[in-house]
Amino acid sequence: MDWYIWLLWILEIPFVWFLWTILHEASHVIAAKSVTDLSDVKWWLYPHRDEAGNFYFAKVQWNWDASKVSDTENAAVYLAPRLMNIVASIAFPFAFLLPLAWMIAWIIFWGAGLVDFIVGSMGQSEYSDLRLAAKHMNINPNILRGIGYAIISTSIILGFVLIGLTYAS
Repeated sequence: MDWYIWLLWILEIPFVWFLWTILHEASHVIAAKSVTDLSDVKWWLYPHRDEAGNFYFAKVQWNWDASKVSDTENAAVYLAPRLMNIVASIAFPFAFLLPLAWMIAWIIFWGAGLVDFIVGSMGQSEYSDLRLAAKHMNINPNILRGIGYAIISTSIILGFVLIGLTYAS
């Protein structure tokens, strides 16, 4: 494998991290705009601490009339990034169909979506998407964690089994 391919893979990592950060936060905004009007949308697309000292990998904030938003709609806004994460989970195993150089690029790109899914499924902070969605759905956050981890595990295991079977023959 030529050196420039390795360089491209290395350069792809920060690019896809930033892209998935944008996809994640944009999905919240799109979901929120679909249920009510938003104003003063502010984006922080980098790791930071807010005024209260809470750590965020990235964050988007807006003003809206919360009285017009049901608990179901609120939960949907918090869970919106999971749609792209599920797309990543479906796409990831198809890496086996590609030649090696493209396969690695595919794994890096869709793998970043899986990393976003993993981090989102942890939901340790009381302000995490997972915990806030569970609160609005009135369910235990472990239910959402379990579903997320099951999807992620299935995708990764299937992906590497298919790659292994492809290259074993």
